[in-house]
Amino acid sequence: MSNSNDENTHNYIVPNLDRALSVLETLSRYPKGLGVTSLAKIIGIPKNSAFRILYTLEKRGYVEQSSQRKLYRLTYKILTLAHSAFGETPILERALPILHSLRNKTRETVMLGVRNGDVGVVLEQIPALEPIKFSVSVGYQFQLYTAAPGKVFLAWLPNDIRDDLLSRISFQKLTATTITSQTAFLAELRQVREQGFALDRGEEVADLRCVAAPIFDYRNQLVAAVWVNAPAFRASDRFLDNVSGLVVKAAKNISDRLGSGYLSDTAED
Repeated sequence: MSNSNDENTHNYIVPNLDRALSVLETLSRYPKGLGVTSLAKIIGIPKNSAFRILYTLEKRGYVEQSSQRKLYRLTYKILTLAHSAFGETPILERALPILHSLRNKTRETVMLGVRNGDVGVVLEQIPALEPIKFSVSVGYQFQLYTAAPGKVFLAWLPNDIRDDLLSRISFQKLTATTITSQTAFLAELRQVREQGFALDRGEEVADLRCVAAPIFDYRNQLVAAVWVNAPAFRASDRFLDNVSGLVVKAAKNISDRLGSGYLSDTAED
């Protein structure tokens, strides 16, 4: 026998919204992505309905589609919404002490951010101790191909999603050091993977240098990047070499606090 209260409550549910939330929750369990047919079967909805929901979510930036395998996966836009709603995310809670420590060791501005579709987004920054410093507002969006954290995000993306994203980049020459070809940029990404960190050699702002490293979660998925910004007149090659090691150690510490097993060794705070 059904409960009349349950039936009355059910009448207030918006079916399409309920299905859209089921799509988001299901995709969260499949970080590598799902096709329309598989997703519809798991949720138990018509394929056409699943496609329309995915199309809407993609247009709003909450999911992205790989070009080759036609799989849909969540973006980090949901993470930025959570950050706005609650002021902190679990990543920030675990990262803040390490970010402050990194700033104190380098005396330069330290930032933490995520990728949201075709751009990067700053979630937090710890301002430099020096009088001349580089800073932006939380929520600031940056290009992926010119920024060190952008290179980190792209270097650890699945190849099909990375290639699809790169196909939409125009590689405009912003400074004398901007990488302007996809071939050269792919070589740069291979180097980033090999060395474990990325550099911005004044590729977007001529007088700015940056070092970034990847942060992984308990699923060993890249979820964020940490980086140090410094004006060019203080960022010598020797400085960048020293800072790169500190940034990698900070990223490893944060990853360890998130339960990652991707990184085999853990640095001290």
